[in-house]
Amino acid sequence: MSPKIAVIYYSSTGTVHELAESVAEGARKEGAEVRLLRVAELAPEEAITATATAHGGQESTLLALYNSVHHFGGIIVTPGYTDPVKFADGNPYGTSHVNGQGAIPVDDTALAAVYQGKRVAAVTARFKNA
Repeated sequence: MSPKIAVIYYSSTGTVHELAESVAEGARKEGAEVRLLRVAELAPEEAITATATAHGGQESTLLALYNSVHHFGGIIVTPGYTDPVKFADGNPYGTSHVNGQGAIPVDDTALAAVYQGKRVAAVTARFKNA
């Protein structure tokens, strides 16, 4: 049986949506059944800001989120630096992209996201088939 993966994301400008699509693509390539789920915006428009600089919060956001996942018994499959493609985004905790307030398009970061999707699906399949 193929693993079932939910890619849950939030995107105010479309950049994270593009990365979520890449993660889903990688998981599908690994044979997973994927659901792409966008989280609704709850904050007022004036409160919405995106990371425009390297180390502008990507790592700490993921690490903080992981505490909630652990609380509910989740298993985190980080990409680490298990493939050279991860040096495209430089974040071993998960795929992230500096968008420079929308001025920097998603490029090689999408390859890192595809790899992350493949890795999650491969590890999930091992648990499912164990």
